[in-house]
Amino acid sequence: MFDYQRFWLNANITQSNYVWHDGQKMIYQNWAVQQPLINNPNKTCVQIKYGSGKWYIGDCAQSLPRIICMFSRNYCANVTSGTNIGSCNGNVCLSGAKCINGNCICP
Repeated sequence: MFDYQRFWLNANITQSNYVWHDGQKMIYQNWAVQQPLINNPNKTCVQIKYGSGKWYIGDCAQSLPRIICMFSRNYCANVTSGTNIGSCNGNVCLSGAKCINGNCICP
């Protein structure tokens, strides 16, 4: 079991846009109910909750572990066909993968 219930997702809000740490705009989002709630200029960083996987806005100065999980946009072009690169939520897969039976599979 983890000591933490939330982790930094290495994403934040800039000028009303949601972006990843490398500046790329988010395509997929998994906000919790009533999120993103931006009522404090220090709360512009995105947290993910352990268990639900839902996203929340948090104070960037808060000390939490970080999660970095990222594939390049054409990751599947460099791996064997049929490679499972993780689960898909709401039939959404990136990196050229297709959602098959709840998993992101490279064609």
